[in-house]
Amino acid sequence: MSDVTAEDVQWLWSGWLAVGKCHLMVGQPDIGKSFVSTSFASTITIGGKFPDGSRCPTTGEVLFLAGEDGKADTIRPRLDAHGADASKVFVIDGQQIQDGEGKVIERGIRLDVDIADIDQFLADHPDVRVWFIDPISEFLGRADSHKDADVRQILGPLAGLAEKYRVAIVYITHFNKSNVGPALYHAMGSLAFAAQVRVAFGFIRDYENEDRVLVLPLKNNIHRKVPGRVYRLIDDRVEWEPDGIHVTADEALDPPKQARGDKLAEVVECLKQRLSAGCVDADTLDQDALDAGISKSTLQRARKVIGVVSTKSRLEWHG
Repeated sequence: MSDVTAEDVQWLWSGWLAVGKCHLMVGQPDIGKSFVSTSFASTITIGGKFPDGSRCPTTGEVLFLAGEDGKADTIRPRLDAHGADASKVFVIDGQQIQDGEGKVIERGIRLDVDIADIDQFLADHPDVRVWFIDPISEFLGRADSHKDADVRQILGPLAGLAEKYRVAIVYITHFNKSNVGPALYHAMGSLAFAAQVRVAFGFIRDYENEDRVLVLPLKNNIHRKVPGRVYRLIDDRVEWEPDGIHVTADEALDPPKQARGDKLAEVVECLKQRLSAGCVDADTLDQDALDAGISKSTLQRARKVIGVVSTKSRLEWHG
């Protein structure tokens, strides 16, 4: 180690996106993780501001491996909505190979066999600052996402590319269905995903207001703890709240039972009063609840508590 020169970790966004490191974005489905990746990409291509108001220290290019979103009807409109310089964004959606008869065919990218070609791409594009892999499970090839050994064989070379080319690599995945253990270990697949990355953050819907999504630190081996952030999806854009929040991912995934009970009891009483005069149109009830900041899930639980029955012709309350 006497031959190694000590250096500081460099950041694109302090505490969140580290140069030359691997990251994990993990969250509930249909919550806007891909929207956020295009929001971050846009910030990087124009040297804009991140959610806490800090400016990206450099402009650069962004690479996507996108397994679920279309380039023309999804990724490009989201980049435009966030003001990106689209000329600095690349999406690799396939690999051309020859079959046994010499015919050229196209297949999806496989990180177990295509790492050398991606290495060459990064060598040819030295201005790439961030590489989003969305979702990581889509590109594992024959590797089993639930086996540590298989996953580490994929992630090891990726970490090498991150360091070699000074790129922040971001794996995107979902939470699994388990409710056991810390939030970090809820990432789908092998625990190696959480173990290998240096920075991880979770996307969790606010149980009191379904329009809000909490982005909370799950792991950070290279920086002090940072506040979480909150966003809403408005008109196909990610709109960030200006203030940070101090709640843990464990608390957000399993809010205090007392708080949940108090909220449910409040909604139950409101629902009883609303139905005391007779039936109410279900759509009207849903909209009024939304306007009052009551989530659909809380309203559903309240309905079950007091025995609301919904039909096409009428709404009856048996209580």
